[in-house]
Amino acid sequence: MNSERADEMRSDINEIENNELPEETGIYMLFNDAEQIYYLGTATDIRARIAGHRSKLLYHKHTNRMLQELFDTSNVYVKVLTLLPHVSKKELKRQELIIKDVLENVLNVPLINRKRR
Repeated sequence: MNSERADEMRSDINEIENNELPEETGIYMLFNDAEQIYYLGTATDIRARIAGHRSKLLYHKHTNRMLQELFDTSNVYVKVLTLLPHVSKKELKRQELIIKDVLENVLNVPLINRKRR
C-alpha cells in the first residue's frame, strides 16, 4: 500500500467532522503520525465514541494517559477498521480481542490500551 493511499484511509481526530463517522457498531483505531503507537477500541456508535475521545483529549481529561500524551505531542488519527452493525456487545468484544491478538502477536503492533483480564 502506498503512503498516499494510506493517508486517504486515516483522518486527523481534530479535523474530522462528526458526520464523516458512522453511527454504527464497529472497531476503530487511534494512532500517531508515524503509525507506531496504536489504541484499539470498540463502540456501539463510533461517531459518539470518537467525539468523546476528542473532547477528553482536547480538555486533557482522557483516562488513558499514554493516549493523552500522544495527543499532546503529535497528531492523532482515526481509522475505522470494520463495521459490525448486527453483533451483540459480547461478540463485538470477542472480535476486538481477535484483532488485538493479531496486532500484538502476529504483526508486533504496540497497543496502548489498558490490559484486559
